[in-house]
Amino acid sequence: MATLIPLGLFTHLLSDMQIKKGGEQVSPFEVEEPLLSHPWIQIPVCFSVPSKLYGEEVGCALVLSSQAPVKVTQREVTSAMRAWLKEAKLAPIKWPTKWVIVNDEDLPKTKTKKYIRIGLSSALGLDPEKDEDNACTLKPKEPAKAKVDWAAISGLRFVLACYVMFMHIGSPESWGKMNNLRGFPWHVHVFFTLGGYSMASPMNPTIKNKFSYFKARIWSMYPMYAIALITCLINLLVVCRPSTFDPEFTYNSQSDDLERGLFCEGAPATPTSYWGSLVLTIVTYIFGLAVTPSFLLTWWLGYYLWFSSMYYQCLAFFPATYNVFMNRMRKKSRLLLKTIIVLMLLNIIILLAAVFITKDAPRYDDGDYEAAKNWNIGILSFYLFGPFWALYFVIGMVTAFLYDAYRPQEKHKAWIWGLVADGCTLVIVGFSFAHIFQGKSTYDTNPDLELYMRPPFANQVSLPTIKHARFSIAVFFFFTLNFPHSF
Repeated sequence: MATLIPLGLFTHLLSDMQIKKGGEQVSPFEVEEPLLSHPWIQIPVCFSVPSKLYGEEVGCALVLSSQAPVKVTQREVTSAMRAWLKEAKLAPIKWPTKWVIVNDEDLPKTKTKKYIRIGLSSALGLDPEKDEDNACTLKPKEPAKAKVDWAAISGLRFVLACYVMFMHIGSPESWGKMNNLRGFPWHVHVFFTLGGYSMASPMNPTIKNKFSYFKARIWSMYPMYAIALITCLINLLVVCRPSTFDPEFTYNSQSDDLERGLFCEGAPATPTSYWGSLVLTIVTYIFGLAVTPSFLLTWWLGYYLWFSSMYYQCLAFFPATYNVFMNRMRKKSRLLLKTIIVLMLLNIIILLAAVFITKDAPRYDDGDYEAAKNWNIGILSFYLFGPFWALYFVIGMVTAFLYDAYRPQEKHKAWIWGLVADGCTLVIVGFSFAHIFQGKSTYDTNPDLELYMRPPFANQVSLPTIKHARFSIAVFFFFTLNFPHSF
């Protein structure tokens, strides 16, 4: 990405310029842009400042313009800039917490006169170690917020992203015994749990303007979502055009599909209309509504775009839910622990109910197309039902408050909790190896092979994604939820 600032300097946004404040990715340019329009500011340069609490915080060096008052103090400038950023509706978590007024010649530059942001906090003396050297020795007191290892959180996100790619690259035959891991899809649930955990962990003040908070979060993610939509739409239109459209819609694949060449069918709600299906698909995905019940209006534009839609729903109720936990439950360890137990038991009940309700669902090859179709719709509706995934998101939020209340890293025997976290990780790894070593399996190649990590009735469901996910989640979900606790 690149940004052309009004001074005419063309600066490149490299990945290492991103400021990783807690669970938030902050671009220095999105902070500088509103500051540039303030009459007091000639040049703002934002950069990363190391932080023991967040990992990194936003710092900003300001070169004042001739319009700034002659005897203006740094406190007055800081107050004015914060008010300006608030008026610009920049999310408060992205506001600089370290401000410094400098002359332009004090800022390090490259040979081409571009500002060097990396290491700027050290050059300006803003690193916390230097602050501590000059500070008076005070009686230690409990910090306002628990320390979170955001580097470990980022590592877990990377592992989850790799697991997503593994789940969707190649056919069942491509991976051999490794294909069995696709029947152990713990990553999606941990994604939502980790999302709630990351958003609540900074323990920011209560959110007063909930809609503004929601908009700020959405707009920070939406450009990448829009790029994904455009890319997926181009990919769809390569295959699905009016000339390749078939008005004979079926919910399941047909035996001659591979021999027909390029073709597409309508969406369930508009099976005979190409343009109706296309327009409804575009509108639904633009507004992030590819979930139950609106998925029946659309083509399946991209497999994981439903994940974004679900996350937007979580963002919508996060401010109100966060305020409840902050005002009524913060520091109440027992109440938070009871809440987590209740939510986890509720999750188990929901999943086991889904397993036993759908275990005898007919398959398309049983001959009863209408019955299999209705079960297919019902199971997919459950899988794409917002409140089901929101439950994991809320569990992640409660986990963040419980971690803040108990603060295991600050305990005398913190190493014990490290062993507990490592034990949870080893359990996940152990179950993964158990899936791999039970033998090579495909859906139809070897029906006599006994799969001890999944009961026989899990093979009787018409939707493969659900038949793999339901049983594994129900049995092992306690361990998947402990994965975020490791950090």
